[in-house]
Amino acid sequence: MKNRTYSLSLLALAMCAIWATARHWNISLSAFHLGAQKDTVEKLPLAQTIEGRYKQEFLMTRDLATNTVPRERLLTAYRIAQERRAQMSQAERAIPIYWQERGPNNVAGRTRGLIFDASDPTGHTVWAAGVAGGLWRTTNIEAAAPTWALVDDFFANLAINTIAQDPSNAAILYFGTGGEGTPFAGGNGVGNIDAVQGFGIWRSMNGGATWDRLPLPNNSFLNVAKIVVTNTGRVFAATRNGIWSSVTNGNTWVLEPFPVNTGRVQDLEIAANGDIFAGINGAGIFRLQGGTWTGITAGLPASGFARIELACAASSNRVYALFGAPSPGPCIGIFTTADGSMNNNWTACGNPTMWVSTGTPPNFANRAAWYNLIAAVDPNNENRVFIGGVDLFVSGDTGANWAQITQWFGGGGFQNVHADQHAIVFRTGSSTEMLFGNDGGVWYSTNGMAMVPTIQARNSGYNVTQFYSTALHSAAGSNYMLGGTQDNGTQQFSMAGIGSTIVPDLDVSGDGGYCFIDQDNPNIQIGSYINRDFALSTDGGSTFSDLVTSNANALFYTPAEYDDGANVLYVSDGNNSFGRVVDVGGANTFTTEAVAAFGTARASAMTVSPTTPNRLFVGTETGRIVRVENANQLGLNSNMPA
Repeated sequence: MKNRTYSLSLLALAMCAIWATARHWNISLSAFHLGAQKDTVEKLPLAQTIEGRYKQEFLMTRDLATNTVPRERLLTAYRIAQERRAQMSQAERAIPIYWQERGPNNVAGRTRGLIFDASDPTGHTVWAAGVAGGLWRTTNIEAAAPTWALVDDFFANLAINTIAQDPSNAAILYFGTGGEGTPFAGGNGVGNIDAVQGFGIWRSMNGGATWDRLPLPNNSFLNVAKIVVTNTGRVFAATRNGIWSSVTNGNTWVLEPFPVNTGRVQDLEIAANGDIFAGINGAGIFRLQGGTWTGITAGLPASGFARIELACAASSNRVYALFGAPSPGPCIGIFTTADGSMNNNWTACGNPTMWVSTGTPPNFANRAAWYNLIAAVDPNNENRVFIGGVDLFVSGDTGANWAQITQWFGGGGFQNVHADQHAIVFRTGSSTEMLFGNDGGVWYSTNGMAMVPTIQARNSGYNVTQFYSTALHSAAGSNYMLGGTQDNGTQQFSMAGIGSTIVPDLDVSGDGGYCFIDQDNPNIQIGSYINRDFALSTDGGSTFSDLVTSNANALFYTPAEYDDGANVLYVSDGNNSFGRVVDVGGANTFTTEAVAAFGTARASAMTVSPTTPNRLFVGTETGRIVRVENANQLGLNSNMPA
């Protein structure tokens, strides 16, 4: 039993500790509970949406006592670790650490925070942040392979969602964390369970050389979606609990008054005349003018929307607004006004269609407007606006007509730019230099004025890929590995050091989940896609073919375990059941098994016993641990008590 797959789940770690305790005490009970958790969970929508993976990550990383992901404990743990390292003897500090980063250096990950650094007159310095992977900086964004520097190792643990720079003092920068928030409250907002609770707003007063965490007013900065700074240095933060502002560079904060002091604020934008526009999920658009916030309703949707994305022109008072339906839902409308007033002069723009693999053409943002919805206006042309959903579109006539720019996987004359757009940024005053952030990292254009701009990846060394699992080759010192990633498939490593990877086969592209390499016969390799869709290679990873077909009732990234000695793959299934494939690489026989001890929950983590053949330990969504004997055989549940 030489399993070598490492899941990134806190629940899996808890399972290992409990299993060790049970083995030490020789506990014979088939199931026991962690705390007083219920044995039932609310059924999730069957749709295979992005929301599925977020809820799964939440279930796997939450504190069962508080039902939250305890990000607020991170800094305390970091400080304790520093203190203990300081107390180590010189001999202890001399013990070598053998960890080496392996990348990849050609694949990035979901990026929402992007700015050109105004302190660099060349315009080549860019700040970028992954929602997992930390804050990065390059001084040569024009280079085909820019050099990215990770600002601080600690930030790699933070979900950074927004970056802003003070236009009155370019040495002052801010970033906000946790802004993707929790997506399950009626779908009203961007969701990201790998950072369900953020870690506040951070500030640098010296151009990004050092950073400090700002005071947290009533924990309202745990979900910061957007930060903007006015020409006078006043800072505004859009949070899950209203809009906050500071006139002291973030040292003190005040909650903006009604009607914008409650609710989830997704976007803030500053108009050319200094007015500030806010999009509040489910409530509408609000404008700050002359010290007063006022709701804007005339000519805009009154209901049926959640997230609102805004874009203001720099050359006039034109404003664009994108309204997204609650999750899962499309962009329900794009609107524009010439002066941002509250008069009835908002007009509906044309609604672009977009390519997807299924359907007849859906609306612009498909069913994920809560997730990928963004817009930006040419600084020198109010009529030219870019919008992003799954793909990118541009209009040169104030949104009346749209041209599609990109299509993931290319084809049809579109550029092959990664899907799911989250950021569009112009260099200040420039109509040609643009940055794009998406699930594939950072992309750059130098001809934004072209009818169809050329957009190229700038991800060399920008190592923010989100891995859900990895698998190592059994050969000592081998550089061969597999890793399942968020929206970047199952990556195949084959070289030493930090190098490039590939997705070996379309059967393991898209979102990559649990993966395995047989430790007795490494020609047998397994990769997975969402909702219990597993693929098998018997030629060492050169080609893959279907092994287990999809089940919409399964967890988005379906937990699994591989028994190398018995050649059995175990997979989570629907409520109260799991699946198995016996004789992997041979007959590949798949069956499912109902287990009463699961209650009505699904398996959220699995591990096989290293000492007892065909013994499987399973953790469920509700915190229950179940020991399954003879897990490779049908009918095992007949004598198992609940």
